[in-house]
Amino acid sequence: MTWTRFSYICRKALVDIEGGLPIRESLLRAESDAGSELYGKRPAAGSLPRTLLDRMKASSNRENIISALRIYGQPGIADRLDEPLQFKRIVAYLGLVVLVFHAVGAVYALRVIPAFTEVLGTFEGVRLPTRLVYFQEYWMTQTALMSLLLLLCMLSVLEVRRLFRFRDDVEKKPSGRLLLGPGIKPVYRRVQSVLRFPVELGTGSSRDAVMDQLSRARSAGMDMAIEVRELLHVEMRELVRCCERQLKVMSCAVALIVLLSVALFLVSAYAPVFILGEVI
Repeated sequence: MTWTRFSYICRKALVDIEGGLPIRESLLRAESDAGSELYGKRPAAGSLPRTLLDRMKASSNRENIISALRIYGQPGIADRLDEPLQFKRIVAYLGLVVLVFHAVGAVYALRVIPAFTEVLGTFEGVRLPTRLVYFQEYWMTQTALMSLLLLLCMLSVLEVRRLFRFRDDVEKKPSGRLLLGPGIKPVYRRVQSVLRFPVELGTGSSRDAVMDQLSRARSAGMDMAIEVRELLHVEMRELVRCCERQLKVMSCAVALIVLLSVALFLVSAYAPVFILGEVI
């Protein structure tokens, strides 16, 4: 929703600038406009929308800023930048799995195993099953290892979600370098290049294929509002595809961990049941 508010600010400021107000004053008035609250959250410090607004405020090139505001304010730009709903569902699913995993493990280790041990202890000559003893002795270690794997999966998913906040420090942080797949980073950089182009016009410190293509389109006199919108659509679709692929891998990993945990619970749980059946 931050991008929806960003687009509104650009449209509102464009009207004032074309009416003769200075660039900085127009943007400040648009940001403080009470109606902007209806369009979503205020762009956070360090986010790309905030960076773009600050760059436009500092610019003195009226023609370029008017062009940038028209591009950012056009319909459809904000819709392409929203986080897909399925990403939020995956996070909720993984959180629920982690909660259930720890709850079941704790109940089994603290309540079920002591009950079995007490019952089997009343029969002379009956030894505790090896699997039950093993689980009782090492369940903390097993739970810690599985919890670590689940935590890594959760952190990876959350790091993917952070991409759609478009903060400038995503790739600079160690978590971003470690937890984001190699296919996601170049696509994310291309998306940022498309979004920065209307302000930088290919003059930024970082040049890539996207900047070069948009620069050629601008030199050829093409409609940059269309070119930015369409290229953003292509790159965002690729970014979502790469993120979905990583999230599927994480979901499969969590499912495998849960299956192994359930198998361990069942093996250790049924062993004393079978012994009780033989004794009785």
